[in-house]
Amino acid sequence: MKTLVKFAAAVFAAVTASHPSAAVACTVCMGDSNSNFAAAANGAIFLMLGVLAVVLGLLSAFGIYLYKRSIQPIPPHAEFEQEDGFQPSTGLS
Repeated sequence: MKTLVKFAAAVFAAVTASHPSAAVACTVCMGDSNSNFAAAANGAIFLMLGVLAVVLGLLSAFGIYLYKRSIQPIPPHAEFEQEDGFQPSTGLS
């Protein structure tokens, strides 16, 4: 199995070395930084960062909501039901 992996790596390296034009960096890194592709790539990166920030913000807001709800005292009607052992019926007999 190890020889197969080594052989595949050698073939990949040989193919990559034989086509050096395929290994050139994108236009953002090596080309014109004012091209349309560079602007689109920057826009996509900022969009993904924005989506990530919204998702993390919503998760933290939900965690804060759960924390605030957990430290609130039990309402009086819920305390009475727990002490008495009364279980309200769901209406399904």
